[in-house]
Amino acid sequence: MPPEGGAFDDEPSYTKFQQVVKGQRTCLAEVFDKHMRDGFKMTVYDAFIFFRGFAVWNALYLQPTIPRQDESKCYFEAELLGPDRLRHMSGDCRLYNPYEPHFLPMVPSRDLGSDVHVEIQYRFREEDPYGWWKGLVQSYRVQPNGTQEVVVYFPQYKDNPKWANETVILGQKNLKPMAFKKQQSVGGIRLCTAQQTVSWSKRQQIWQF
Repeated sequence: MPPEGGAFDDEPSYTKFQQVVKGQRTCLAEVFDKHMRDGFKMTVYDAFIFFRGFAVWNALYLQPTIPRQDESKCYFEAELLGPDRLRHMSGDCRLYNPYEPHFLPMVPSRDLGSDVHVEIQYRFREEDPYGWWKGLVQSYRVQPNGTQEVVVYFPQYKDNPKWANETVILGQKNLKPMAFKKQQSVGGIRLCTAQQTVSWSKRQQIWQF
């Protein structure tokens, strides 16, 4: 069970995050690059953060809604990390459910130009919580029926055509399966703030691509 005093009450998430960084409490935060594995580079996943001392924190990642039958296929649900891999919850965490898709409303096309920095929701299985994957807008188009489609490019996976890009439909009500694996699905999309873009640039330098 997650500890009491998570990020789903009426206290701003950033205040909680600062107290966690100072070792004063536990809260829900976003963690960059889960376990520093290649398959999770340039992502953030939600986790409960515990201060361990000596500039080390413990991240307990959110669990699937249905327990996995084969725990030998470990998804590495906890790890130790430093403060450079922590980010406070984006937006109003009281309105955010990491198990549900987050959809942007219809937005002006000028906000979705080529190479705009975005994050898209992705999960491996229906019962898993979503993570956010960093990418760049490759193209934007409006279909005759008014549907807005955004093609997102992932430079970190440029050498793997299965992962190099994905199409997101704004305001889509039904989840879109990944083209090559039905169990994997894309949720919503959000624009990166200027501060988040700077943070992602630092992560890109670490991964050296």
